[in-house]
Amino acid sequence: MVLPIAFIVGAIFGSLKAKKRNGNKLDILHYAATYGIACVLLALILLIIFQRIGFFV
Repeated sequence: MVLPIAFIVGAIFGSLKAKKRNGNKLDILHYAATYGIACVLLALILLIIFQRIGFFV
């Protein structure tokens, strides 16, 4: 459940950044996808680290 939320948060952040830079629809979509994927990868790495430490049982 954490990974889809991370994607949505990243996509929102990316689309806002593209709008701030006056991007067109494809720029906004590209930034949203890129930031969404980056946030999912970061969240996945953090989840793996937390599970290896024993934070999540």
